[in-house]
Amino acid sequence: MLSRNLFALTTLACLILGCGSTQQTKLEPANSNQPPATQSAKHSFAEPLQTSQNSSKVAVPAGAVRFELHESISDFRLQQLKNNTLVAVDLIQGPDGSYIMPGQYRAVFEASILVGEGYIDFQIEPNQPLNFIHLDVSPDREHVIYWSSTLPGSAEGYQREKLIQFCINEMQGSTVHKGIFPSYAEDACNSVEAPTPPEVSLALARMYLNDITGKYSNAQIETLLKSALSLKDSRPFYLLMDQYQQNGETKKLAALIKQHENSTDPSILMLVGAYYLEFDDGKELGKKFLLKAASKGHTYPSLILADLELQKLKPDYVSAEAWLQVHQYLNESESTDAGQIALLLRGKINKQQQSAVKQKTQDLLAMIEPAQQASVCFVGMQHQPDFVGKPISYLVNSQSEKQLLTATQPLHLTHLSQQMSELKVMFYAPNDEIVWIVNYPIKQAESPHMCIVWPADQRVEPVRYSNSNPANCNCAR
Repeated sequence: MLSRNLFALTTLACLILGCGSTQQTKLEPANSNQPPATQSAKHSFAEPLQTSQNSSKVAVPAGAVRFELHESISDFRLQQLKNNTLVAVDLIQGPDGSYIMPGQYRAVFEASILVGEGYIDFQIEPNQPLNFIHLDVSPDREHVIYWSSTLPGSAEGYQREKLIQFCINEMQGSTVHKGIFPSYAEDACNSVEAPTPPEVSLALARMYLNDITGKYSNAQIETLLKSALSLKDSRPFYLLMDQYQQNGETKKLAALIKQHENSTDPSILMLVGAYYLEFDDGKELGKKFLLKAASKGHTYPSLILADLELQKLKPDYVSAEAWLQVHQYLNESESTDAGQIALLLRGKINKQQQSAVKQKTQDLLAMIEPAQQASVCFVGMQHQPDFVGKPISYLVNSQSEKQLLTATQPLHLTHLSQQMSELKVMFYAPNDEIVWIVNYPIKQAESPHMCIVWPADQRVEPVRYSNSNPANCNCAR
């Protein structure tokens, strides 16, 4: 049964899916066949900034945001996504620097660290609480890092803010150590002046957990994770929970669980529920927290709840089937665990019970908060020759799906968990060849609605952005 050793099962799921969010957008080469040049890391954290020369000489309109570039970035070109087409635009040159208006953008540039051109995609929404967009070069000279800020590059707190970005930035495919952090990250974290931000504590704890030398004590890691618990991120909770379990610190584990019973994070609520299910007298309490997690749009508790219905002395097949259908609705796919539940339910629902299953499923779906669901719209994908008219299979965060793309309908993935730390989609052609991979970090502060747009009649990589207004994507909702 699924719920046997649920703690181990759910913690394994967290390891696979991340249980939290990556924080930064990495540089993407404009030509994916040309990787960034590798140079030795100097770990110099104080570099001057410049404003772009590619600017129009007009007055700065209301709502514009300052745009600052690192000195080594040259040949900067800005493109804005308009009507699914990338259109060249100029920065607005104000009296104190360059500005940009709200919208979806691609910045294309050359830098001393690159072989060829690179680009990043970003968006600025109206009324965002920020004043500046920064592009800066990492200390190892391998990446260009983008972030939004309320500080100009000349402000006193800018260097501290930049250190934090270098600390928490995860760079897959770069020269990494201690997990997926780049080589300069630990130095950057330790250079941040007190008080230490919780996101820095989390980054250091994750580095220490991935260190194979054993020079970092459990007490150091525990202190860091405790200071990171204030983040709107389930990873510090999970990692601390896992530390206590592995070290046999049952009293600390029980206290941690008790402190988080009132959490609003569905991933934490699921882990709290899984913890209580391990005790004979905790089944009902565990189920209570799983129901809370499910009501907030987390997809996995529905499978655990289905399995609990099957484990009763007198199995409730109607409720189990309803929870399975809720899981399938939220995932739009059939996972391995869902397949196991479906196999156990085969032949258990007769025709007279089908209406009861339908009603039960509707009742369960009605309790799920719509705001907790995420969606992704792939616009223009249906016009790409690698995809159109082909039965493309795809994995969404390890969940398998299959769909025949038509020439008129964009691909729309709905009912995704808002607690995803990243969107990872792998597309396969009929011969099982990988056609395309999306690996897009999701920040906790971002909208759960994401758009991935292939510009019309342009042979370029798709533009990726999140948006609080799902109507800005062309998928029906």
